[in-house]
Amino acid sequence: MYAEQSINNEKGYTLVEMLLSLAIFSLIIVYLTNMVLLLRYHTYSSEIADQMQWEMFMNQAKREIRQSDEIFLTASYNRILFWKDGTNTLYERYGNRIRRRVDGMGHQLILFRIRRFDYEQIPHGIKFIVTHENGKIYEEEIYLPREIPITNNK
Repeated sequence: MYAEQSINNEKGYTLVEMLLSLAIFSLIIVYLTNMVLLLRYHTYSSEIADQMQWEMFMNQAKREIRQSDEIFLTASYNRILFWKDGTNTLYERYGNRIRRRVDGMGHQLILFRIRRFDYEQIPHGIKFIVTHENGKIYEEEIYLPREIPITNNK
C-alpha cells in the first residue's frame, strides 16, 4: 500500500519550476560576467593614476582661476600667480612636480612625475600643457567666466 501511495504522490518537475530556475541561473551568470568586467576595468595602473592626478589638478586649477581677481603668468620662472582678496596662490614647477603655495607658505604637491609644465594665455582664458615622464601630453583650456586681468611676463 505504501508503494502505491508514493507513486500517486510524486509530482514531476513542472515547466514553471524549470523557467524559474533558468531565470535565477541567468541572473547569476549576468551578475558574475559584469563583476569580472568591472574588476578588470578598475585594475590599478600607473596610467589610470596619472589620468586621475591630471583631472584633480585641472579641477583645482579651474576653481582657483575662476575665483581670482587677477592672474600673473611668469614664463621665465614657470609660475602662475592668482590674486584673490589680498591672498596669492602660486603654482610652480618644483623638480618633477607642480606645487601650490598660498601666501608664500606651504608646500602642497598637486601633480607628480612631470617632464614639462607649460601654459599660455588664450583669448578669454589659459591653456595648460603638461608633458608627463612617460611622454604623454596633457592639454586643457580653461575659459574665464568673467573679465579677469591677466598679466603675462615673458
